[in-house]
Amino acid sequence: MELSQENISNMLDEIPTFSQSVVRIIELTSDIDSSNKALVDQITHDPILTAKVLKLVNSAYFGLARSVDSIQHSVVYVGINTIKNLALSVAALGSLPQTNKAGLDMKHFWLHSLKTAVVAKLLAQKNGVAKSAQSGYFISGLLHDIGQIILSQAQPEAYKAVLKQAKDLQKTLSQLEQQAFGVDHAALGAMLAEKWQLPPNIIQAIRHHHNPQQTDDSQLLNRTVFVASEVAKLIDQDDTQIFIPAEISPLVQAWLGMPLEQVAQSLPNLEAEIENAKIFIQLSS
Repeated sequence: MELSQENISNMLDEIPTFSQSVVRIIELTSDIDSSNKALVDQITHDPILTAKVLKLVNSAYFGLARSVDSIQHSVVYVGINTIKNLALSVAALGSLPQTNKAGLDMKHFWLHSLKTAVVAKLLAQKNGVAKSAQSGYFISGLLHDIGQIILSQAQPEAYKAVLKQAKDLQKTLSQLEQQAFGVDHAALGAMLAEKWQLPPNIIQAIRHHHNPQQTDDSQLLNRTVFVASEVAKLIDQDDTQIFIPAEISPLVQAWLGMPLEQVAQSLPNLEAEIENAKIFIQLSS
């Protein structure tokens, strides 16, 4: 059944909205005139958010030499942009349902998302992206498939059939979602990210993670998340998962400079980085 705009709007409304404090954080990060102090103060006023952000900052993922006990001190060690993206990650993960009736394996879903996030961050690092911007690559990878959760919640029986078809016919989810619903999880994920008022570059990365814009260097984030998702699928493989490789354009292949199969080996400490980053999905469960 092809979904109407009203159907889609109702589906998005089923996903909980952010708390007022997170909405205010997004407003502050979107305002070029707002101060870092205002952002820190707003995070600090939300004790649950503060506790989760501090848990992340003090985790093995960041590997700080000393523990920090305030958001203000966290900014000194990891930067304001990273703190902003940590707050957005915590809010987004906390708003997404952790169970469904469509048979979407949430443990595998979050592990794939996490691996995509880590690979995206390491690829950004490898390509000279400023440290202050790397957390944006991580959160884009972490949230790139959230549209699958929307479909599994709103259309459980129909989506269960799509998931089975993907496995039986060895077709991509995006193709089958388009046939079944007239929209795929990338577009739905971007719509939810828009509703949440996430930064425009993250919205675009979610929207284009199956078809990155390839003609403009400013689209490096889209390209990176696309490649990161493909690499994560490669390292995800086991007896229960089928890897259907996406077509990689000559432009992306030239940018990559190596076969997709070699990317994981080219990223230093990938397995350890993934292990350390599991704190993100542990916080959401």
